[in-house]
Amino acid sequence: MAHEDRYGLPLSTASDAAASAYREGVDLMLAGWTGTAETLERAIAADPDFALPLIARARVHAFYQQGDLARQKAAAARELVAKRGARSASVRMSRPWRWRSRADCPRRLRRR
Repeated sequence: MAHEDRYGLPLSTASDAAASAYREGVDLMLAGWTGTAETLERAIAADPDFALPLIARARVHAFYQQGDLARQKAAAARELVAKRGARSASVRMSRPWRWRSRADCPRRLRRR
């Protein structure tokens, strides 16, 4: 069974537990609720070859200014992508929105 994220994008895991924990972890992260780190760690434990929870966990580490841990998780995610291919990661998590030019980017998100 193919797993999808909340937006219908394919997830590269065969594990029901990993897909469910990843979706829950992202929901918690976006909502600003507690338990994000633990939930993403559950997804990583359920499928160590699933890159998306690794990069999401790296973002949580970065948020808490844990730079070394963030770099380690991000490097592990990049390693998986290099080993299994970009499709295996659906690495949209690292940059969920991609604009073709600065003009496409909403004004409030533009760097000055």
